[in-house]
Amino acid sequence: MSRGSGRNLKTRWITAIVVVALIAIVTLFAVATFASDSGSPAADTPTDCVFTGTPAPQPSPIVLSGCTPGAVDTPVAAAGLVVSLHLSSNKAAPQDVTFTIMNSAGQAVTGATVTMVNTHLEMHHGDFIHLLPEQSPGVYFADGVGMGMGGRWQTRIRIERPGQPEIDVVYLVTLVGLE
Repeated sequence: MSRGSGRNLKTRWITAIVVVALIAIVTLFAVATFASDSGSPAADTPTDCVFTGTPAPQPSPIVLSGCTPGAVDTPVAAAGLVVSLHLSSNKAAPQDVTFTIMNSAGQAVTGATVTMVNTHLEMHHGDFIHLLPEQSPGVYFADGVGMGMGGRWQTRIRIERPGQPEIDVVYLVTLVGLE
């Protein structure tokens, strides 16, 4: 092997190492940027199924993605809010659905646009979307929501307030079917 070809080989190795290092740096930067993106879980509860801002596309259903969903009648901290879901029963039937939304100081969150999306997890029937009007300060309600099949449901609530980032909170609801 001549001296020129040895230098050429050494230059190629150095170039390859530099390229791999640059790819690694760009990849780490992209991962860090995604982790701080507004579509990732909120920083105050990193494992909860809580998303702020315009969420990045999430797997469907979200509750199967590894985050921890909220539970019925259990408050969930969500980006400075406390959100609770209440259903009229634990049976597969039309449900009266109530979301109570408070700020971290315990004051009712009023004037929000609250949208709920239900998805049955065992038998995908599509998404059932409901707009929940404010019934009283901080209380958003829909009656007769079709949840007539027993099993596990993903209930995703989106809270939109003027001048604030959107907040999505995901719950896992288990309803008892026919006995």
